Amino acid sequence: DAIDALVDAIGTDSARLESELRKLSLRSTTISGALVQELVGGRSTNALAVGDALLEGDPGEAIARWDALIDAGEPALRIIATLTGQVRGWLWVSLLEQQGERDVAVIAKAAGIGNPKRIYVMRKQLQGRPPKRFLSLMGRLLEVEARLKRGALPGDAFRDGLLG
Repeated sequence: DAIDALVDAIGTDSARLESELRKLSLRSTTISGALVQELVGGRSTNALAVGDALLEGDPGEAIARWDALIDAGEPALRIIATLTGQVRGWLWVSLLEQQGERDVAVIAKAAGIGNPKRIYVMRKQLQGRPPKRFLSLMGRLLEVEARLKRGALPGDAFRDGLLG
């Protein structure tokens, strides 16, 4: 619970994570989700949460989380790079699962995932979703990236690329 609460509150800001962990360790030897909420406070988002919303087929939530990241000063191209990596991992896992591969170490290596235990979580996330869905999502993310590199505003690029 504490890890999830930290990810929700801090996102990808590793400097803030270090600072908040120091603060939490001064307060208690056992860090709970409730303590994180109390001391770290406000819920923000991270790029992986944008991807999770896209995976669930909720573009409104994905756009809201994207906007929150942009408003917090996160670079749009960094968000896209994270999302692309996330979707690429999903695609690999999905394709290998479809081919009947069961060895998590083989899947993790092919997908470029450092922790093979993460494959178990991804399998649950991806259950019932065909690889075509991830290929389509990759194409839309590449369109967002192209729009950003052509100078589009981040919000417009994401909306147009995602919904276009």
